[in-house]
Amino acid sequence: MKLSNEIISSIARTYQYISRIDIQADYFEEINNRDTEHLKFTKSGKLSESNEKVCRQYVAEEYQEAFFKFVDLKTLPERMKNEETLVLEYRMKDGDWHRLRFVEKKRDENGVLTHVLCLIRSISDTKKWEHELMYQVEEARKAAALKARFLSNMSHDIRTPINGIRGMVEVGDYYKDNLVKQAECRKKIWEASGFLLELINEVLDMGKLESEEVILEERSFNFFGLFKEIRMVIEKQAKERGIQIVVHKYRVIHENLIGSPLHVKRVVMNILTNAIKYNKDNGKIIMEFQEVQEDQDTVRIQFKCK
Repeated sequence: MKLSNEIISSIARTYQYISRIDIQADYFEEINNRDTEHLKFTKSGKLSESNEKVCRQYVAEEYQEAFFKFVDLKTLPERMKNEETLVLEYRMKDGDWHRLRFVEKKRDENGVLTHVLCLIRSISDTKKWEHELMYQVEEARKAAALKARFLSNMSHDIRTPINGIRGMVEVGDYYKDNLVKQAECRKKIWEASGFLLELINEVLDMGKLESEEVILEERSFNFFGLFKEIRMVIEKQAKERGIQIVVHKYRVIHENLIGSPLHVKRVVMNILTNAIKYNKDNGKIIMEFQEVQEDQDTVRIQFKCK
């Protein structure tokens, strides 16, 4: 008896609630309850009736079905035929998490389970830690995906000015004795390298890799000057395939704007480089810029590419 009490005392330090269950008689008797505030159970009685009351009154609705199946004494001997213990984790209506464990206590001469111990402990702190860990893993996964997508997009954007610079170097080598062409090439190389520097500065701003938020600049720029820079960068690629770039409409009234010229360049540049990439040889690209809306502070410019 002394050894049995020592075992129960040891278990009681880990579990808030302990009872013994006679499966065949559908009877339980409480041995220890250290949390009567949350585990408001009767001391003894018919287990199936007590389970019904406890489940409906205290167990969160989404876990009630699993709870009923777990505490079903009719199926318990078969479920524990080759097991010494069974465990269920469930949430209470008050938000607390519990772990309920059945532990083998006695079997008959045929090895059929007849008595078990029922042990319950609060695992809310463990669950909070698990959820926090899962949240951190998910956030790390999102950050990694954002970085991969950001760098993939940037690598595509960076290729365009690099190709423009390389193309102008080739032209300059071809017209090495033509001072006018040399000056034109140097101007285009300067503008393309400036765009490249803006892109690289954005890549090096690692803070942007950690967030889905796009941080837009607020600085003045000239719309026509911006488009001229874009056209200079992509023109060489278009000429190599005999593709003609045509501006069909250019109806922009307000050319001096305040905004994020780098992002405007990136959007238009991506569209045009894809138009070149997926066009046929000796094809044509028709562009249309048109101011379609304005109010006191903002202007909306519609860009079409065919």
